[in-house]
Amino acid sequence: MSKPRLSDGVASPAVRLLGLGVLLAIAAASAGQQDGEQRERERPPGAPRHLFICAGDQARQSPDFLAVVNFDETSAAYGKVIARAPLPEPGATGNEMHHIGLSADGTVVACGGLLSVLKAQKEIFFWNISDPARPEFISAADPPLSSITDEFHPLPQGGFLVTMMGGATGHAPGRVAELDRHLALMAEHPANPPTDGFNPHGIAVRPEVNLMVTSDFICPATTLNATAGSLDLRGSVRVWDFKRREILRTIVIPNAGGTIDVKLIPASRPECSMISCTCSTRGTAPRNRSSTSPPSPRAAGRNSCA
Repeated sequence: MSKPRLSDGVASPAVRLLGLGVLLAIAAASAGQQDGEQRERERPPGAPRHLFICAGDQARQSPDFLAVVNFDETSAAYGKVIARAPLPEPGATGNEMHHIGLSADGTVVACGGLLSVLKAQKEIFFWNISDPARPEFISAADPPLSSITDEFHPLPQGGFLVTMMGGATGHAPGRVAELDRHLALMAEHPANPPTDGFNPHGIAVRPEVNLMVTSDFICPATTLNATAGSLDLRGSVRVWDFKRREILRTIVIPNAGGTIDVKLIPASRPECSMISCTCSTRGTAPRNRSSTSPPSPRAAGRNSCA
């Protein structure tokens, strides 16, 4: 390729075009840098920079694992897996990771194995994520009275409440397992569970009014091919005394095709709480239903939520 010719000190069109391309590249780089700086300035304080995902090998040959994804939109590595921490043997495969929870101080990730019970494996798994780029497996728990791990609720002092949908063999009654800040199993609640299809799935807590609610979804054993008959779907919300970890009463949802989740909506009056549950009538799509529930027998006696 010949050098560009100069004429009267003015660059040829090829040189001018090359110069324009360089200027455009510099301008684009500068704009990109400014855009990144602008996004960083606009990032809300405490915005998440990492995404944690519990996953498993589709062939169920390699260990299940915790994956850490770069979730910083201003980073060139945004959306990329930056770390993995596998489960150790025994019981590392085929757990079918389900829900995931984060401790109140943000240093522990908890995952539950939906199908761990089928292989008689531990069911609740914990990782230390103090350094998200280097997650470390901590331990696993195996509540003896319950199985089929579902949702996690972090406790302020550390540890978790965990809804366990099934009993030890996947039938009813299930439990709500409690683990302390050292991730040791403290109890499986309640001490005397209901016998009318207690299979807790969703959970919500308002400690300031001593209230916890759980929703019964399905008897998990009936979802297995080895169990004869149809699905045994539930339709109920349990209202708990949070401090005593005792069920006060049951709200029955007529014709429900499984009360999947339940949330407490903060009320302006502390003695009242709104319960919003996600369920489906049999043969229809899920829908939300709400009801007002007094948090304690005392409040109910005053009819203060009418």
